[in-house]
Amino acid sequence: MTARTTVVITTALFLILAFQSTVAASEMKLHASDPSGADDFGNSVAISGNTLVVGGPGNDVGLHQSGSIYVFVRSGISWTQQVRLEPTDAGAEEWFGWSVAIDGDTIVAGKPNDDDACTWGCDSGSAYVFVRSGATWSQQAKLTADDGGEWDYFGRTVVIQGDTIVVGAPQGGPLWHQGEAYVFLRSGTTWMQQAQLVASDGSSWDEFGGALAIDGETILVGARLDGVADGCLSDETCGSGSAYVFVRSGGVWTEQAKLTADDASTWDHFGRSVAISGDVALVGAPCRSEIYFECGSFNRRPGRVYAFARTGSSWSQEFTFSAPASAPMDYFGDSLSILGDAVLIGAPGDDERGSDSGAAYVFIRSGPTWEPYARFAGTWGSGGVYFGVTVALEHESAVVGSPGDHDWGYDAGAAFVFEVDIPEPTSGVAACSSCPVLPLPPENHVGEGESGPTHGLQHSYPDPLTACMARPRDISDVKVPRTPPAHWVE
Repeated sequence: MTARTTVVITTALFLILAFQSTVAASEMKLHASDPSGADDFGNSVAISGNTLVVGGPGNDVGLHQSGSIYVFVRSGISWTQQVRLEPTDAGAEEWFGWSVAIDGDTIVAGKPNDDDACTWGCDSGSAYVFVRSGATWSQQAKLTADDGGEWDYFGRTVVIQGDTIVVGAPQGGPLWHQGEAYVFLRSGTTWMQQAQLVASDGSSWDEFGGALAIDGETILVGARLDGVADGCLSDETCGSGSAYVFVRSGGVWTEQAKLTADDASTWDHFGRSVAISGDVALVGAPCRSEIYFECGSFNRRPGRVYAFARTGSSWSQEFTFSAPASAPMDYFGDSLSILGDAVLIGAPGDDERGSDSGAAYVFIRSGPTWEPYARFAGTWGSGGVYFGVTVALEHESAVVGSPGDHDWGYDAGAAFVFEVDIPEPTSGVAACSSCPVLPLPPENHVGEGESGPTHGLQHSYPDPLTACMARPRDISDVKVPRTPPAHWVE
């Protein structure tokens, strides 16, 4: 298909003080071929080699908010849209593309509001597998839980490695919002459910499965609201969150460890994001508050990320990441991606270039510590674009989703690809306050075509137990329209 992909290619030079050298980086800003308001393009991103997948779950393809995913391929440093994909049984308000993952020539995409298993409720959820032959993509399978039920939101999270797919259902399980994760294994062209993962100490409101990661025979599962079950009457770590490690041996998955922060506190949302590489696990706590006063006021919910290391079958906390010059409501750690000795961390609430304009950080490992290397920031004056709400890292490509981008309409969305020379681990990297900012394209780069309707989606937590408010990417009430800002002109 002919893709109307709006891009800007620039070459940026920025100084990394610790290395006393200038590093060249190129960037592209991607839009869908059919952009319109409320598409939320960039709500999910994934990359494998020279193929990038971006979810647009709010896209209307004949049906209201049925959703689409977009596949881009790279030639040199340029990315072009190869195809737009939808499931064969697309339905209105089912949000296909809320989550995406890719490995080689296989894509999995979640549709958490699918109603297949509904008898009197809805939103049981599903996930779809697409495979590529040459340049052609086709649907290989539709995945559902063997015990799927109403409001499970199966498909809110997905990950893939080789012939293994894991799908999260963060509101499934025998208890209200307990959460589950399902493992599927491919044999030939057939996918079968291999395992159903639950926390050994699971309870209501945990939302186990709200974040997933896989590497080899290890799965990491986030449970961001762990600690809520008692109604927060006595637990000082109510909603602090946790993450669980599962390992596979002979086709059987067993829980190896439960990870928690050594400084856990109320409503940290530890487990909101997770990533794993070998024996290193990262867990984001984007609602973590710093216990100090900054500029005369409490630094509320800037966020943290925790690194854990495995020795044998034991895990221990090794390092804690914080954003440079952190500010309240940055939500540093809302998204994570790790590749060897490099990690990309999203902070979609960063306000430097406008309220909730967002930012993302690259850290590299030096021995047991991780040092800041670069910072990407949203476009100046672009509030509410949530740059950094999703991230993906592959070799020297950093991908950052910005589902609130307004170029083609309110919440039409965008995705950014940065090609950055990531060095080998080196000690003595510059302090965070000196991290360079890679500039983004100017706002007047919109291509030809009409902008979409000026409407958007409500992206806040639905329940009164959740103290970390005004966050994007929670789906329980995403179908509620909101009024666009007064300055928006159709």
